[in-house]
Amino acid sequence: MAHAQTPAELTTSGLSKLKEGDLKGAVADLDRAAQLDPSAPILFNLAQAEIKLGQLADAERHLQEAKVLAEQSGPKALIGLSDKALSQLADRVPKLEIVSVPDAERLELKLDGKRIKGVDHRINPGAHKLVASADGFESHTEEFSAAEGKTMSLSFSLARKKAPKTSQPIAEESEPGSELPVGPITLGAAGLVAAGAGVYFYTRVASIDDDRTREYEQAGCPGPSCPTEPESARLLREDSEQAALFGNVLVGVGAAAVVGAGVWWILSDGDAKQPNVGLSIGPTRAQLHGRF
Repeated sequence: MAHAQTPAELTTSGLSKLKEGDLKGAVADLDRAAQLDPSAPILFNLAQAEIKLGQLADAERHLQEAKVLAEQSGPKALIGLSDKALSQLADRVPKLEIVSVPDAERLELKLDGKRIKGVDHRINPGAHKLVASADGFESHTEEFSAAEGKTMSLSFSLARKKAPKTSQPIAEESEPGSELPVGPITLGAAGLVAAGAGVYFYTRVASIDDDRTREYEQAGCPGPSCPTEPESARLLREDSEQAALFGNVLVGVGAAAVVGAGVWWILSDGDAKQPNVGLSIGPTRAQLHGRF
């Protein structure tokens, strides 16, 4: 059974590997020791190994933690050493600035597989991969390289997700006879229009007759029994007779069309054909015609 190494043993192993130039091994051992015992000395030693390996942002973070712990529980000598190391790193750690649409504060960001927040970050030099995602948007990936002492600005815009295509509904075939009979409805409507037009001409007859009566009065004649009918009265009389004729014809045609539509409806088998119905009004007659 393998012996579980203590923080002290891991620290000793890590410092030994650091002297031998095994930087990755040193960082691995000292990181495990810091997880077991996050003390100021272990964190300070871990930061020294990370600086040599080039993991400057990680080293800066561990030096800050070491300083806080040294201030709380010692050793006090590490406070000054941590401050000095931090001042030397201040201008060396690369910076990452994120400018995006939507705003980076609303995005879920993962840098090298680890979730991060905010728009400004201090990162290690070298290659990195940033994945940005947000509800309703396509995820976006940026691969970039950070140089020591430089600021890396990433600017990108996430594309909105396309709405899924919906399948076209299948039109259901209607059962025979389920549609209203268009022919009878159209014929009946045309009949009502004709009857309405006939009523209009009846009102015109009354209005023209009133005008004709006034013409007689102005001529000093007792109505139609005047020996000599005024010309204006004669013209009005002809207009009245023509309007009466149109009224009678239209009302008769309209009534016949409505009755015919009712009979057609009763006898209809539900065949909804497209009819062609029209109303023609001439100088002396009105005619309802159709093709069904």
